[in-house]
Amino acid sequence: MSTSFFALRQGVLALLVWSLPALAQPSPTATNSDQNSILLSRAVPLEQRSVALRDHKITMMRIRSPRLQSLVPTPQVLPSADERAAEARRATKAASFASFSATVYSGPVTELCWQEGERTFRAYSNIDFRILAGLSEIETASAVLSWFCIPIGGGDDGLPAALRKRLKLSSKNAEYVVDATEAEMEASPDAFVVLDAIHAYFDAHRRELIAANAKRAAANEARAAELLARPPMVLDTTVYLWPLNN
Repeated sequence: MSTSFFALRQGVLALLVWSLPALAQPSPTATNSDQNSILLSRAVPLEQRSVALRDHKITMMRIRSPRLQSLVPTPQVLPSADERAAEARRATKAASFASFSATVYSGPVTELCWQEGERTFRAYSNIDFRILAGLSEIETASAVLSWFCIPIGGGDDGLPAALRKRLKLSSKNAEYVVDATEAEMEASPDAFVVLDAIHAYFDAHRRELIAANAKRAAANEARAAELLARPPMVLDTTVYLWPLNN
């Protein structure tokens, strides 16, 4: 039985190609996966090749067809009574969604772009939208408003001084200025529903949002320092292959 071996340059990966049809089995994730993992680890290799990478080793191992236990799916967790009630309540409310691109400049000033129908809008807010990380939905008495946004930093010099002066954004209350005429805004009233809700929510929960953001930033810094001091060990990987039985 012939076997061919190919190695890609620069040591990225090695491939084993067997003449028999074979199946590379990923690690099982069902409830009896531990027993199957033990069975595979005890299998006698018919043939194997290993590739040493920078920080770990990958082994491709051909074995005889194992008698694995049937995987039992993890039982599905049903929603609680409170969750079902909340879903029913939300279904009676109007829903709005917006997808923003957001660039945060010093000040702070966040430049926002989004689309409503065929119209693209641009606005400038005095909220640092990075503070809103982890928040993507607001529920009011009559509506459920959600959005998608991954804010990025724009640096100190990304916003021209003349534009900053023209915006005249307040530093006390959450507000935004739209780069559009009154007629354009009146023609698309739904375009600002989510943004209005975000700014009203920020004013009402400013302290909690800022405190939560500071806590996240501290946790991220601590996690980065921990990874730098104690890099995680990359475990060796074994991929088992065996013939498909007809």
